[in-house]
Amino acid sequence: MSERNDELTRLSYTLGENTEDRFYVYMLQDDNGKPFYIGKGQGGRVFCHENDADKLLEVIRSENGDRNVDYSKLSEKIKTIIKSSGKVEKVIIKWGLTENEAFMCESALMNMYDYIFPETLTNISNGHASNAEKHSHALDGYKTKARNVQDFLDNVAIREVDFKEYCGNIPVVFITINKSYPLMHKEKCADLQREDFIYDSARGFWDINIRRTRYAKYVLALYRQIVVGV
Repeated sequence: MSERNDELTRLSYTLGENTEDRFYVYMLQDDNGKPFYIGKGQGGRVFCHENDADKLLEVIRSENGDRNVDYSKLSEKIKTIIKSSGKVEKVIIKWGLTENEAFMCESALMNMYDYIFPETLTNISNGHASNAEKHSHALDGYKTKARNVQDFLDNVAIREVDFKEYCGNIPVVFITINKSYPLMHKEKCADLQREDFIYDSARGFWDINIRRTRYAKYVLALYRQIVVGV
């Protein structure tokens, strides 16, 4: 076995094969040491083709599909580096991860780097959002991105609402679903499933004065004093 093949075998065994925590997060650097791509992977395939841009792109595409990557920009970057120095530097940032952990780590690194050095990465978006980010209602439409605190407060943070101002004399009933709501995140519900889940949770069996239910026009579902459904 050649020294190169031995290294790849050791790398593959260390990173793991056919196990839940076989994923890792890595970055590619140009010949000046600047990162231009951050991704997740498994096995040692991404490290097998040091001097072949097309092969390296093929491996990256097989690991990621067409997700979050501008392949034309990435291809030109890799080919330019190989012509210049003959080598794309690959860095393993974090390994021994489940696929979801790898998605979160990858996204966090993309967010951070894009915040500091905008439009430097060939990744075209900031990766996967967490469950909380998916179900947030960011005013600017960005589910996952690094923000300074004021930006976060302006676009993402929950706002206090005076229900008297909105409801006036319309009678409403507040139902807390503190126990059931966290289960929704564990089940990774889609948006429509989420609405059904909240609806079913809020219409359960509750100890309530029957006269209040006769006059109430709306039921507001609360999780930790936050309205999550109407």
